[in-house]
Amino acid sequence: MRFFATGTIALLLALSAGNAECADEETSTRMQGNGGTKLWVNTWKNKQPDSGTVKSNNATLIGWEVDAVFSNRMFVELGYLQSASYYTLETATPRDIARSDFDFAVGYQVRHAVGAFVGFRSSQFWDYASKDKETVSGPLVGLRGKLRLYDRFSFYYKMVYLPFSDRETFTTTEMSEKARGWFVASGIRYGISKRFTGALGYKYGTSMGANTKVRDSFGGATLDVLYSFQ
Repeated sequence: MRFFATGTIALLLALSAGNAECADEETSTRMQGNGGTKLWVNTWKNKQPDSGTVKSNNATLIGWEVDAVFSNRMFVELGYLQSASYYTLETATPRDIARSDFDFAVGYQVRHAVGAFVGFRSSQFWDYASKDKETVSGPLVGLRGKLRLYDRFSFYYKMVYLPFSDRETFTTTEMSEKARGWFVASGIRYGISKRFTGALGYKYGTSMGANTKVRDSFGGATLDVLYSFQ
């Protein structure tokens, strides 16, 4: 996945150099943005220091996202995903785990190709049978952007770092620790019409607990259908 992140950055730099005129387009005098539905089909790898790695099946998260860019180039993002199907971990006793993600960010779009933001992210996991629950939440910083490729096609990317999240586990006993993580997402968007856009991409994220050294990684394909407004 480090190769994937490095490749994303390299592609971004190459496209930025060849499409500088797109990056320097004038900023609209009105608020503009998009909103719509999001789909993420992904697998979960849970790596324990002592017992090795446990994998899940493909699970589906579905939700929504709203992204508004103002005339001063400031932008706001809101997003929410929740399980449409469970993660089933391949343990001795299979466990069905549901998940939800909430993201909020504010930032400044320097150019179409580069924008920087700060925000907050909260992810919750709960075991369907035992009702055990885990919450990972904390601040985030990141970069995002898009570049026109050809005709109605464009390339988008997002890179996020989670410097010090709180991981809280609620079972028969309560446990809390710090965790660090990051995720990257990129893909291709296609303008279906003046208002509607479809996007197909890939998203990968990972985090590790500071004390337990347990690492959770998620990766899979994304599909978005967005409506543009201004």
